[in-house]
Amino acid sequence: NLRIMSKNKINVRDCLDGDEVDLSYQGLTAATLPLKELANLKKGKKLDLSKNQIVRLPDTFVTSMGVHLVKLDLSGNGLMDIPLNFGNMALLQHLDLFNNKLTALPVSVFKLKLLRWLDLKENPLEYPPSEVVGLCRNDAECKTCATQVIQFMKKENTDQESQRQKQLEAKRAKKESPKKKKVRLRLCVDTTA
Repeated sequence: NLRIMSKNKINVRDCLDGDEVDLSYQGLTAATLPLKELANLKKGKKLDLSKNQIVRLPDTFVTSMGVHLVKLDLSGNGLMDIPLNFGNMALLQHLDLFNNKLTALPVSVFKLKLLRWLDLKENPLEYPPSEVVGLCRNDAECKTCATQVIQFMKKENTDQESQRQKQLEAKRAKKESPKKKKVRLRLCVDTTA
């Protein structure tokens, strides 16, 4: 059913079935991913990119696709990381990252408020920890995974923001303290003169 127009050039419209675009098993990489065509396909709310060779998503993936995707399958790609702005995919409800090489997720995933299903099995994941991710052996566990990962990342974001605030306050205090010393020194110099 797929029509490949030329080497690595896929006619994306031919891959659309209802609201799902199936680009699985196409040998796609980050460089050959037809982002422009996919972004123009507003009907495509579900995207299957499974079983390709996408080791890293292009930086523009989220800005191109995040506006309309509700379901994304990136399973079996050897994916090593996902973009830091991944949490900007505001409509995403279903995310399949099964069987990749992910060691961490970006904290921004806490913003995926509509995410209801997440599969992270078969990844050497260190962050979030396995007790947060769970096993995801069935639909219910994948739903729990989504909820727990979102909650964990939300707390991580709050903690990171708090840490940043403390660092900023410490920097401000450091900048202000030499000014006070200089003022005192000037006063001392002026009064002895």
